[in-house]
Amino acid sequence: MAEQRLALGEVARAADALVFKSSPTDRTEPLRAAILERGGATEQAATIYARLGNDPKNLTASIRGRASAERAVAEGDLRRALFLLENQVKRSPEDLLTRVRLAEITKKSGDAARARQIALEALRVVWEPTLRKRLVAIVQSQTRESLEHRSG
Repeated sequence: MAEQRLALGEVARAADALVFKSSPTDRTEPLRAAILERGGATEQAATIYARLGNDPKNLTASIRGRASAERAVAEGDLRRALFLLENQVKRSPEDLLTRVRLAEITKKSGDAARARQIALEALRVVWEPTLRKRLVAIVQSQTRESLEHRSG
């Protein structure tokens, strides 16, 4: 049910479908945060990650790396977030969501050309539709901006 809701773009409902009456310390919270993050609701995911902290019993190493980066974004420290995400990609190249977030945060930091490059590289290995959609949006926005700049 949660995966169906996520496929339909109903991110919050997908996450809520996993957690009926759980508390923030429940074992479903990391999964709920991961679903929110995967669906692009990164601020909501960051809130959950902040509550969970970096406790290894709550978060896998990949999620801990992304969670630290999301907290840095929430604090407005994009440089630290990029550093954390770049290191996470090196440590866990199979963690595709980290690649997506690296492209998104790079774009948010103002380096659209590098974000496009990261997104194009990630598109070679990311096949999950929700994540691909986010990467394609970065590539398309950079392409539009380049075309507007040339014609302007």
